[in-house]
Amino acid sequence: MKFTELLDSIKSQHEAVSKQVVDLKAKQKVLKKAGIEYGTPSYKEGRYLRIIRPANAERGRKFDYIGADPDKQKAVLDAIERGKQFDLLGSEIASLEEALGFVDSELSHLSMRFKWKHGIDI
Repeated sequence: MKFTELLDSIKSQHEAVSKQVVDLKAKQKVLKKAGIEYGTPSYKEGRYLRIIRPANAERGRKFDYIGADPDKQKAVLDAIERGKQFDLLGSEIASLEEALGFVDSELSHLSMRFKWKHGIDI
């Protein structure tokens, strides 16, 4: 590949990844607006739902009783699923942003090395 073709390829890939990051953040925003929750569902007697919330620095695990109402159960379980999706999107965003940062860093380094080699004041 020629130099300009390589630059065009890098530019188009960079733009595509940047657009993907924006799209994923928009999806996260929609999930958050719909409501996200974290916890582990646990059924008592196979029918009564309770949610075991994660522990934090201020308190240990917390148990929220949801009950047997199918509508309430569905609402909470859907919110927990959205929380999982939100976190997966966050991981993907972090990975893509890391890749973009790597490319930016490498191109900056390459630009400086090239400038030192030719010594032409541009």
